[in-house]
Amino acid sequence: MEQIKKTLVVVLMLVLLLTCTLFSSAYGFIRGTASASKLNTTNKYIYANESLPVNVFFSNTNTYNPLKTALLRWSKSKTGANFNYTYGGKTYGAITKNDIWSEVSFVNFNQISEIPASAKSAIALTIRTSRNYNNPDIYLNSNKKFGIGYCSYSGGWYDCEGIITHELGHVLGLTDLYNYYYVSSTMYGYFSLIPNNASSYNSRTLQADDIKGLKTMYP
Repeated sequence: MEQIKKTLVVVLMLVLLLTCTLFSSAYGFIRGTASASKLNTTNKYIYANESLPVNVFFSNTNTYNPLKTALLRWSKSKTGANFNYTYGGKTYGAITKNDIWSEVSFVNFNQISEIPASAKSAIALTIRTSRNYNNPDIYLNSNKKFGIGYCSYSGGWYDCEGIITHELGHVLGLTDLYNYYYVSSTMYGYFSLIPNNASSYNSRTLQADDIKGLKTMYP
């Protein structure tokens, strides 16, 4: 019995060592999946749809714009990857998935037929089709509560800047990371309400695995 216990301990240690090795060398995307969604450009324009709050995204007196800030997070000067986002300004009218623009917009997910029932409760989605392959759009679910700092929403809110930063990673071809090991990463796939969980701000700042995945796709 004692020998069996020793053997089990050795096996568990080997499993733990292998697990740590795999995690420490992991990229910010899943190989074989993300590469298929790589953009064919190294400078991507992103536009803000008029559905976004005017006092935050378009006000001349407001020095903070969560979209512009999120775009800078992925800039070449910060990541070292051969890629830059550029803020394209404001678009008008309903967002169209097959147009020539990549837009960020608030959308009522319950009214969009292309969104399956299983995704109606999602916080945000990046929509890419065969026709807008290089111009995917970012939908923010208007049925959710978004904030940019302190808000008085009862029950909490989702960090607008962090969510947009995360979705911009999907535009680039990065996929969600669901293991808790990556809880600090921008591409971590779970979000918590603020102020219930301060870790929800983690998505604002790219981590080593996010950057490594980006640099691999856009060397």
